[in-house]
Amino acid sequence: MGRSLTTWRFVWISTSLGLRMSVLVIPFSILYGWKLEVEQKQFGRSFRILDSDGSLHVERNGDAGLWERQYSFTLLPRRLGDFAAMCKYHQTSPDSHFTRKRLCTIATPEGRITLSDMKLVVTRDGTREEQELGSQGEMQEVLRQKFGVVL
Repeated sequence: MGRSLTTWRFVWISTSLGLRMSVLVIPFSILYGWKLEVEQKQFGRSFRILDSDGSLHVERNGDAGLWERQYSFTLLPRRLGDFAAMCKYHQTSPDSHFTRKRLCTIATPEGRITLSDMKLVVTRDGTREEQELGSQGEMQEVLRQKFGVVL
């Protein structure tokens, strides 16, 4: 009942979507066509991909030890134009998180650094630290030091 090695397809999944800052950064290896419940660790968190209902679902093991769905996708080939409508929405809609506040984020080898308005969030190996910045000058210094952005 086993599959031959020639029927395996290896796919690398690497994402950082929207404001879900705890998603995968390092490519995630899957064997397409198999039950995919293999746990893989990144930055102190565990992830897995489940195959159900014709879609693949990325889940993260949450703080309570329960698996939480982060997002779903298929391996259907897409063209860049397929994303134009949502790209426009995120850039222009008053309902988009990206038009409501200033946001800068970068993946690091240990996790992620995010500046959201006046809040600096540093995540290292699954541990999150938050700091409220006291002034525009302090925010500009964080942008320069952490992100290489000079205003």
